Amino acid sequence: MEMKFILTGNLSITGAVDEFGPVEIELIFFIIFMIAGIFGVSGVEKPVVNSFEFLNGIVPKFVLWQHLLSSFFIFLLIFFTLENLVKCFIIDKWVSFKLIMPSVINISIAILSAYFDIYGYQNQFVLFHFLFQMCNNIVLYRLMLANMTKSSI
Repeated sequence: MEMKFILTGNLSITGAVDEFGPVEIELIFFIIFMIAGIFGVSGVEKPVVNSFEFLNGIVPKFVLWQHLLSSFFIFLLIFFTLENLVKCFIIDKWVSFKLIMPSVINISIAILSAYFDIYGYQNQFVLFHFLFQMCNNIVLYRLMLANMTKSSI
């Protein structure tokens, strides 16, 4: 969203549909986290067909609630990310590429660490993701400060 504002000068915090913004997304996350807190980890590790008998035969028995939630979160992340990135790359490819590279590098390191089962990723999983999230937040805050002060990056 910050990249889009830098390139277009137009700030829109809603999704493709005007009624679907960050507040609604946070509400969906809150509801999912609340349900997970009530039912616990064992609740999301159960098959979907155990909760809804009418889905028996429609949904395979190996599909767990955690699979559905992961798919939903990944869909939302891709949807909101691509919505802003496509508009940025249409306007100026080089600046968009330059602004997104720090995050792409961080995500690539995290994916490679998970793929190669690096010791720090296996044993210090929370700390590992916390550090990568901090790096991405620094990039985001720099973009936000550039937007607020009308300065260049």
